[in-house]
Amino acid sequence: MRKLIFWAFFFLILVNVVYVFAGVHNFPLHSVDAYSDWMLKAKVLYLSREFPYSFFQNWKYMASHMQYPILLPTFISFLYTLFGFYDHAVLYLYPLVYAIILLLCWKTLRALQTHSHIAIACVYIYSMLSPLLAQGGRAHAGNADIVLVLLEWCVVYVISKLVLSKQMLLFLLVLVMIASQIKSEGIFLAYIFLFLPLRTISKRILFASALIPFIAWTVFTHTYQFAADLVYRPVPISEFLLRSGTIMYGYLLELVNYKNWYIFWLVCIGALFVPYSIHPKIKTVFLPTAMLILCSVMGSYLFAHFARTDIHILRYVTSSADRVLFQLTPWIFPYFAQAVSEIVKPYFSWPKVSNKR
Repeated sequence: MRKLIFWAFFFLILVNVVYVFAGVHNFPLHSVDAYSDWMLKAKVLYLSREFPYSFFQNWKYMASHMQYPILLPTFISFLYTLFGFYDHAVLYLYPLVYAIILLLCWKTLRALQTHSHIAIACVYIYSMLSPLLAQGGRAHAGNADIVLVLLEWCVVYVISKLVLSKQMLLFLLVLVMIASQIKSEGIFLAYIFLFLPLRTISKRILFASALIPFIAWTVFTHTYQFAADLVYRPVPISEFLLRSGTIMYGYLLELVNYKNWYIFWLVCIGALFVPYSIHPKIKTVFLPTAMLILCSVMGSYLFAHFARTDIHILRYVTSSADRVLFQLTPWIFPYFAQAVSEIVKPYFSWPKVSNKR
């Protein structure tokens, strides 16, 4: 009976993989951000014989977030070099990214000693989260958030499974550097080095090194005066308080959005009030990293505003909260799986959780 349950969940996961692939096939370029930002830049890079400074300095394309890193558009332009302007050649990669994320989720949960039946059930729950399904191919294929989530799952898996040798620390550093060049908020992955069981000097060196590509790109965009739509400035105390309240309210509404998240965030929040042993890596590395990333993103909204447009930052917060929370799922989901494990623990035989870090 247990084997039947396991393979039933495995089959349902495969159905979801086919589902997102069918979404890409039948509804290509369904996302405004995909064709007006990431793939637009990719086509400009592909068509330009030299770096297209005039394009990135043109305020007519301000809505395309010219200050964003261009590693993903550069990769897509390479695919155009191989396949021509065939958008499906790019978009078909997104169901593959979706499937790899689910595999890494499974491998991470097993590395953290989650029972196989609970792990496969939790992977299925993760596969059903609307932001993941959408960016995997149903509506928002071509966006960058799912690529960032893939890199985060790689980091989480490495920390969960492998001994942090010098080679693995270097690999983690490269992953974080790449993440910072996928989306600007990818730089917050550098926080992971602050919570790893390393000497203080090693933490500082790794953290500082991870910032180098982000700083270099920021200096580059300022030097050549890219048309940056999002800038930062001090705000009056009254606006600061208004923004703080609106940001908290916006994220709270998204946390209880059943349509997007089902019971995911509710179980995570509820588990905070249930006393049980948390795996050391979840407690000392993943959860602190997630909280610091969330605080940093929310804090950045307090001082951000759009240049040369009427869009207010508070409207932007409510429209982007789901993407930010999606980016946090690799750090939080192992905690969710452990909470589920505790709920059904009486029905299974469980391996002991190691206290080694």
